[in-house]
Amino acid sequence: MAQEQTFIRVFGERNTGTQAITRMLTAQPGVLPDITQTTRADQLPQYRDILEQVEQHIPKPWQILYRDAVFDMSFAAASPTHMWKHSPLAPHPAFVAEKVHVVCCVRNPYSWAISMAQHPYHKRGPLPDTLVDFLKRPWMTLARDHMDPVLRSPLELWNHKNRSYLDFVQNPQGVPAALVTFEDFVADPPATVTRVLNGFSVPVGDVQPLPRSTKQDSRTAAEIAAYYAHEGWREWLTRDVVQHINDTIDHRLAADLGYTRLDPADFPEDLPPHMQEEMRLWRKRKQMRQAAAAT
Repeated sequence: MAQEQTFIRVFGERNTGTQAITRMLTAQPGVLPDITQTTRADQLPQYRDILEQVEQHIPKPWQILYRDAVFDMSFAAASPTHMWKHSPLAPHPAFVAEKVHVVCCVRNPYSWAISMAQHPYHKRGPLPDTLVDFLKRPWMTLARDHMDPVLRSPLELWNHKNRSYLDFVQNPQGVPAALVTFEDFVADPPATVTRVLNGFSVPVGDVQPLPRSTKQDSRTAAEIAAYYAHEGWREWLTRDVVQHINDTIDHRLAADLGYTRLDPADFPEDLPPHMQEEMRLWRKRKQMRQAAAAT
């Protein structure tokens, strides 16, 4: 007799571990495969033809804008249970009807801001050289972000989406839901996934960590865990960065999620020269990837 499988959806803003957690959960025999991958625009006939037209007739530097618009169309037409994993959440009868279990991923706002600057998925326009400039620049959203078209700062993504995730978990309206912090997950991925499965009463098999990061990261899992355990990301913060985050982040929400406010006075005015150069390399690597995609 086939084992019953549970439909688990993982949601979270960019750079919160959603991909890694999804892979580990769906590797379990008692969890359905990630069926949302089969409802992407590039997997559906009604959208595949227009994507092919984009590839054939639109110059490469512009193709990403068209592709994102097509993906926005496909997610808008999908069931709420198949919405984009980075969308904000709100209760919907479909979650109960389809027996969906929901995992919401959150992350320390200061750590998230650094990672977002390093991996600025869906960023439109040129990248600045400094972290504070990145955080002060307006952010153009995608339609599937379900937010205003332009935000004053990427930090508004953190405020809006994490508020929706916390509200959903605190009032899931009949939907089994769990909140996972990025910090707990990187500290011990198998333990975190086991806790989620136990909370959903899903049989736990052999829970294995991913062999490598889902990002372009050469560090081992142990090195990544040690880095976040010691809050190594703090070395990228300067006084003006911390001040700007403090001025923008919803600190009541952050406190509810277990994150404390940092004092700008505890941080230097400037990064050491070698770290300034490394930050410029983030920008250069992103530009190289964009150029490669445009050729």
